Amino acid sequence: HTNLNKIKGVQEVRLDNDWMEKLTALSWLIAHVAIFCTVLMTIAVFLVIGNSIRSDVYSSRASIDVMKLLGATDQFILRPYLYTGMIYAMLGGLVAAILSSVIIGYFTSAVKYVTDIFAVQFDLNGLGIGELIFLLVSCLIMGYVGAWIAAKRHIALLDGKR
Repeated sequence: HTNLNKIKGVQEVRLDNDWMEKLTALSWLIAHVAIFCTVLMTIAVFLVIGNSIRSDVYSSRASIDVMKLLGATDQFILRPYLYTGMIYAMLGGLVAAILSSVIIGYFTSAVKYVTDIFAVQFDLNGLGIGELIFLLVSCLIMGYVGAWIAAKRHIALLDGKR
């Protein structure tokens, strides 16, 4: 504040906290919307993978019955569905990372324009290697859990229908 007064041509310096409070409130709102969207997307991942695995289980009903008659354990029967769920989730994570990169590339010039107007330094960065690995590992875990819940439930329902 005092350093700005020393600049030649500056007569008065005011600190306006109103726009800072508004910016902070807007940032808080955006953060909560992002968290809400993350929760919705996680639920969507579980529902999509669960529905895909359910359809796979019902289309393989005859082979599951044969495996049960031959003495296959539930873990043996579950294994291909778990792998399928993990593959679906991994492919979804890769598509999300690619779309994220495309969107960041698209919005970089707009963000640069806005930051130049407000004389603020802000860089829009994509996913780093660590973040990409975290995304893919999270997707693998969600795919495994979603597939396990769905396959276990629907195989148990098939056992109950006999």
